[in-house]
Amino acid sequence: MAARVGFKNAVNSMIQQTVRKEVSRLCQNAQSIFKGGKSLEEMKNFSWETRYQEGVKECPMLTNVLIGATTTKNSSNYLGLASNPSTSAKPTIGTLLAIILYQRKPRIMYDLQELNSIQMWLAGCKREVRTKLAF
Repeated sequence: MAARVGFKNAVNSMIQQTVRKEVSRLCQNAQSIFKGGKSLEEMKNFSWETRYQEGVKECPMLTNVLIGATTTKNSSNYLGLASNPSTSAKPTIGTLLAIILYQRKPRIMYDLQELNSIQMWLAGCKREVRTKLAF
């Protein structure tokens, strides 16, 4: 029994270290799609697919964990959500990656928060509402 607990702890520790390194490396990437401060043209070209692909490329272990958490065994082949297999899990995974990166480096990795603020401003929300809803 103790050997199983030791093995489980070792695997958990390895996964945590790997994910930390992946996230740290992505936060240091100067060309990351998750970085804030984009031009209007870059915002017009917003795509969940590019965010998902960067996650797969830069953070494969974290992305696989998020895929496992959001899909079922049958829907993981085509990335359908567990709650609705006909809906793509890529926006959910991209959002989760953006939130994790923002928690790690809020002054650099604020892409999703920036897009959310613009959408709220276009909808007529006041500034104090936008700042209170920050992640």
